[in-house]
Amino acid sequence: MSVEQQYLIDQTFNKIAKFDSRKFIIDMILYITAILAILFILNGRFDWIYMVTVPLMTAIYLFIKYVYLRKQVKKTIHNQFSFIEKTHPKQTLYIPMMEKTSRKYYLKRSALFIQDDLVWLDALRQKVFSSVPDESITISYGEEFFLTSVSQDETNQVIICHGTLIETPYRFIVTYEPTIFKRLSSLVKIENKEV
Repeated sequence: MSVEQQYLIDQTFNKIAKFDSRKFIIDMILYITAILAILFILNGRFDWIYMVTVPLMTAIYLFIKYVYLRKQVKKTIHNQFSFIEKTHPKQTLYIPMMEKTSRKYYLKRSALFIQDDLVWLDALRQKVFSSVPDESITISYGEEFFLTSVSQDETNQVIICHGTLIETPYRFIVTYEPTIFKRLSSLVKIENKEV
């Protein structure tokens, strides 16, 4: 695996699996409040044992959940990479794609890859609760996949891409890496010249 490839996988994993202390605290408050309310309704009183054990057990549960999700993200990224490497043995670079909702990044069920100096998109299909893709649809750039804008978010060190996929607006995010940014930006310039 090349240094560039390892960097993309590691940085994507770090963005997706990043520990969000704010979310952890909000989840703690919500879980503890709900559990203590249920215990109060069932028992009709507050007990100091509940006041100690509920926060402790909630923290342990949320930490285990976070560790499990980190493991799943790592496994999914590596399974995507392995699938693309196996399906497209001549590919030279796998570029994991992300999406962002509010403050959290998620891995998309699609990825970019470079083969024969061209950019391709693989829309991956995988079963629910599975981290292993079982088939894909491959679309080359310029076929039914176009980029309309590419910008760099310097704060988060990501590249934000807008475009169309099969005549539908399509947005995705990839980890910032100078050569990838340059390549994706050049595609937009080529597309704008043709219009």
